[in-house]
Amino acid sequence: MSLFPAVTRLIRAEHDLRPIEGDLLLIGRQRVEGSEQTDKEVFASICNAEFHALDVSDFESADIIADLNYPLPPHLHGIADFIFDGSCLDNIFDVGNAMRSLSRLLRPGGRIVLMEHG
Repeated sequence: MSLFPAVTRLIRAEHDLRPIEGDLLLIGRQRVEGSEQTDKEVFASICNAEFHALDVSDFESADIIADLNYPLPPHLHGIADFIFDGSCLDNIFDVGNAMRSLSRLLRPGGRIVLMEHG
């Protein structure tokens, strides 16, 4: 999963159109292509949203551990104002459940940016 320069420009444009505020959730940590920055540093340079990452394990320092193949526990419902997925759906068996879970993670009025490369 990666943040390519074109994707970073798209996120900046989205922020300019409607500011990214509140709780930002990455689905998996993102490698930043062509830069020494971390995903957290890239988003911090764009907005001041609170940064979180969800993954199936804490291997890449995700602070929220959940498997999108299964229904989310209720305490994770409505935790995010903005979700960025830099290509996780190609690694998920139950994509339908993952999409339902992604929508449940959002607060009312929240947004999801899906960048599927697989």
